[in-house]
Amino acid sequence: CVFSSDLLKVKLLGISPNTMGLGSRVTIFSGNEKQVLEQMPTRGFQSSVDPVLVFGLGNKTGIDSLFVQWPNEKVQTIKNPKTDTILIMDQVNEKESKKKNNGKRNRKDDNCPAKELCSNM
Repeated sequence: CVFSSDLLKVKLLGISPNTMGLGSRVTIFSGNEKQVLEQMPTRGFQSSVDPVLVFGLGNKTGIDSLFVQWPNEKVQTIKNPKTDTILIMDQVNEKESKKKNNGKRNRKDDNCPAKELCSNM
């Protein structure tokens, strides 16, 4: 039996001193599903994993959108990123996140392809 599925690798380039973007949260939406990974490459005493985040898509044909929430609460959005590649996200290109509710962060995004899933972020 041969397995075939698309994937997306995401490499984060943070600003100094956090050049690996530790603590960043990456969310992808594909159809009515979402996946979330946090950049935390340590796994215990003297243990770590590859800092490149890997999203498996299974039988999905693509990704609708990708959101990176950087540790400074700023957000980057990419629509329809290519799959089967390494996407390099640079914190220098971030934008201010929308602030509502007396300074509390509102995680709902009007551009979200699956609004009911975004409301749970």
